[in-house]
Amino acid sequence: IDASLEVEGDPYSLSNEKEIILFRIVQEFCNNTLKYAQSKELKICMTYTPEKLIITADDKGIGFDMEANVQGIGLINMKSRAKLIGADLDFSSTLDFGTSLKLQCPKVSM
Repeated sequence: IDASLEVEGDPYSLSNEKEIILFRIVQEFCNNTLKYAQSKELKICMTYTPEKLIITADDKGIGFDMEANVQGIGLINMKSRAKLIGADLDFSSTLDFGTSLKLQCPKVSM
């Protein structure tokens, strides 16, 4: 798979708990891409702003039907982990075009 990572802005550290949870969410997305997406491309971008870290991940795989409301344990785990650290997590997927994740984690806990 052709994988890339792009970092924008000035990187900063978050709490150890947030960093581990963010890693696990991105790891799950990557695992799902490798297992199910039949993708030849995976792109991850980390954008550091003064207020939050934004992580996007896109594969160009087979996608899945979001309307079918099929949520595996991986998607459920990613959403619950994001909630634990006050992050917003959005997914989109289109058949034959791939799946995208957008994760926005506040720099400071609210």
